Amino acid sequence: MKQFGEVMKRDPLDHQREGILYAWNHHYLVIGDEQGLGKTFQAIAVALMSGGNTLVISPAYLKFNWELEFLKFAKEELFIELPKKLFRGWANIQIINYEMLRKDVAKAAFAWADNVIFDECQYLKNMDAQRTIAAHTLVYDYRPNRVMLLSGTPIENNLSEWFSVLAMCSYNPHMSSGDNVFQKYRNQWQFASHFCNVNEFTVEKGGRRFKVRKYYGTRNLPDLRQLLKGKYIKRWAKDCLDLEPLVRKEIQVAYKRDAGLAAAWDAHVHGKAFDITAKAQSAIAKAPFTIKYVKDLLEAGEGPLVVYTDHIKPSEMIHDALPNSVLVNGNIAIKKRPALFKDFIAGKYDVFVATIGAASTGVNLVNSKNLIFNDLAWKPTSNDQAERRIYRYGQTERCTIHTVLGSKVDQKIVALLTRKLEDIRKGS
Repeated sequence: MKQFGEVMKRDPLDHQREGILYAWNHHYLVIGDEQGLGKTFQAIAVALMSGGNTLVISPAYLKFNWELEFLKFAKEELFIELPKKLFRGWANIQIINYEMLRKDVAKAAFAWADNVIFDECQYLKNMDAQRTIAAHTLVYDYRPNRVMLLSGTPIENNLSEWFSVLAMCSYNPHMSSGDNVFQKYRNQWQFASHFCNVNEFTVEKGGRRFKVRKYYGTRNLPDLRQLLKGKYIKRWAKDCLDLEPLVRKEIQVAYKRDAGLAAAWDAHVHGKAFDITAKAQSAIAKAPFTIKYVKDLLEAGEGPLVVYTDHIKPSEMIHDALPNSVLVNGNIAIKKRPALFKDFIAGKYDVFVATIGAASTGVNLVNSKNLIFNDLAWKPTSNDQAERRIYRYGQTERCTIHTVLGSKVDQKIVALLTRKLEDIRKGS
């Protein structure tokens, strides 16, 4: 074991010191701190203090960020250079993406690794997904010394999503992660039936009828709290950081009928396929107002600004209409994004425009105190993650979240998304 000061460049904050100690004692766990509290910092510290080889699995677009985080936090003498890099990283630290878990090279990586870090572990929420099956198989077969799963939103929709990460913690060979989830629940669906409400309905597809179960709400929370002991640590920014309370402002563009959006939302709520075009068209219709609103904020001296949308077309419309803006969406190559983030933070641009899916995690935008949602994702945790790009450690001013509403339907959806996020937080 190495001492903290031997491996890290700066001292931890109080809550980070607590998290490092908790992770050290429990070996396999979920670090679920709210965005901006330093999950990456804590995981790097524990891995380097443990020694040996460290494998990081992250979404592809965050691999570059992880390399930069290691360089920012860890002491230079710890990095052993490879003559030729097979993955991002060094001889003792390797960084791969989730897609690689299904390839043969992942077996060699897990056989080599002493410490494994899964970033954004909500990627493993579905036990039937191939990458989740691969991740569980690799951890179960190779039993690394430490497994740290990181996510400020380990559940995004309902409590059934807890099963995958709790099951992975139950593989802990040190048995230092509390109760084994398999002692009471054989699979994710048995788990979901105990902790969620269940709504059954029938859908038709291809001329055939299928019975569908939709899980929602929360039940038996004391039982969940018991299962989480030894596996999970969660802190909230309001309790750890000296941040001013968030200000929320809803801007109504026009009260108009929006039948297409209403039908799409209703299908989404009932777990059915829905017309994404209706949602995108609603976002496009609001973009001209958002452009004017952003210009007014800039003229009032409120910049730099961050603007999010859930769709590519409105992101391009907003970017094209704002002269000194930078754009990050799914059409921008992943390897180009870190430089764009850096340029905005350095003050080269007045406005950062992005799709929620492309830039709601892994980036620090605390040079801005205003975030404008042209439209929202229908996964409330994704919007919450986007907000934490500005409302996080390092922010020194009061932040305002501006949400543009285009109809009464839009207003209703925002209220329901807010309520759903509150339900999710009850279970985490």
